[in-house]
Amino acid sequence: DAIPFAANSIAYRFHSLVEKHFKTQRSVSFYARHLCITANYLGIICKKQYKMSALEFIQERVLLEAKRLLHSSDRSVKEIAFDLGFRNQSYFSYFFKSKTSLTPREYKDLLENS
Repeated sequence: DAIPFAANSIAYRFHSLVEKHFKTQRSVSFYARHLCITANYLGIICKKQYKMSALEFIQERVLLEAKRLLHSSDRSVKEIAFDLGFRNQSYFSYFFKSKTSLTPREYKDLLENS
C-alpha cells in the first residue's frame, strides 16, 4: 500500500508549510489551500503518511515547540503562549493539558525537578 509519489510530495510540502507557519496558522484549510488540494484530501494523505489527521499533525508541531520552549527558555508560560500564537494563556494551558495531561507549569516544574 505504497503512497504514490505525488501524494508523498504533498505530504512533504505540507510538512514544510507547517514548519514555516505553525505559530500563526492552525487550520487545515489554510494548508490545503496553499497546496491546492481539498482539506479532505490533505487529511487522507496525512493519515497514510503520518498515521494522524492533518489537524493532529499541526497540533503535534505546536506541542513540540511548546515543550521545547518550556524546557529550554526562561520565558514565562504567558510569553510562550503568545509566542506560539495563542490568544491567551488559559487557552494555551487548556491545549497543553489536553495533549499531555499536565499544565505547562506542571510540565516545567517536572523538568526542573528531574
